Amino acid sequence: MLDPKAALRAQLRARRAAHGTPVDGGPNHTQDGGAAALAAHLDTHAAWRSARSVAGFMAVRGELAVTHALSAARARGATVALPRAFGGRLTFHRWAGEALQAGAYGILEPDPTLPLLDPASFDVLLVPGVAFTSAGARLGQGGGYYDRVLAGPRGLAIGVAWAFQVVDAVPIDPWDQPVDALVTEDGWVLGTSRRPT
Repeated sequence: MLDPKAALRAQLRARRAAHGTPVDGGPNHTQDGGAAALAAHLDTHAAWRSARSVAGFMAVRGELAVTHALSAARARGATVALPRAFGGRLTFHRWAGEALQAGAYGILEPDPTLPLLDPASFDVLLVPGVAFTSAGARLGQGGGYYDRVLAGPRGLAIGVAWAFQVVDAVPIDPWDQPVDALVTEDGWVLGTSRRPT
């Protein structure tokens, strides 16, 4: 029998993969629309709008893409970083649109020769996950990569997920780290700082 974390991961990974699959080989309108909506929601948060240095990630296996948001951050002059998985940890490298390469887990990563940035320097860190709660608890992929980053000095950590990845509860171990805010394609779940409408 699967442990609770493995069972929840299996369930949501399958749903996420199906949600992010293009139809008949065509463009993935769900992913494209979700990424655009996410970027718009992020832009309503004061910390994101004012951030001078942000860390993102490259979506894989149906994750909600943050590329629109990172492009907008770069366009307004923010330094953007992407992670590499190396030696059981994430290292973050400045990324200004250079070509990416597939890493050990099939995730596109920046070239290791690009400048290394300290997570403590990021005003905002966008964090992927398999599941989140509305209070910010996070279930990751299982390797603890982001838990180690979140446990150290860093800026505002914003979880990024599809709305169906927000669940009532996730199994938590002592080393699991929460996020400070959470946003989906439908809007802010936690930590919103909206502009007046």
